[in-house]
Amino acid sequence: MKINKFVRINSNITAPQVRLSLDDGNSQIITIQEARDRAYRAELDLVETVPNAKPPVCKIMDFNKWKYEEKVRRKEEQKKTKSIANKEIHLRYCIGQHDLETKIRFLKQFLEEKRQVRLIVKFKNREMSNLGQGEIILTQMAEAVNDIGTMQLKPKLEGKNLVANLMPK
Repeated sequence: MKINKFVRINSNITAPQVRLSLDDGNSQIITIQEARDRAYRAELDLVETVPNAKPPVCKIMDFNKWKYEEKVRRKEEQKKTKSIANKEIHLRYCIGQHDLETKIRFLKQFLEEKRQVRLIVKFKNREMSNLGQGEIILTQMAEAVNDIGTMQLKPKLEGKNLVANLMPK
């Protein structure tokens, strides 16, 4: 059996006494040897669930089954978080009209998919004096998709980037 380095099981539990958590919700303090004997008789593992408690809390369970269920649960949570990922569109303040129309087309597509979109206008060193031009570009984009999305707040400066968030209606 491969042992997880964060969870102590069976003979790796070193405390002289443990609080054994039972299936009916009760618990009792017993010696570590008696807890190991109970787990052995049940053909299961003794798993330390709360190592920092005095005495540590242990439970008799099938450790491999628990690890598998934990892995499946984490994978399901990960699937859920991917579906609500935000999209970003990066621009420059001196963008051409055709390029701007292309970015607006992508923006409409993301908003129709009900995704939150973050518009970022990047500036370099001396370009920081053209913040007004960046705000004009962001408002043009917001007005172009006014029927399917709304700008959350007015554009704000984050470092050398001018950022605005658009939410689908």
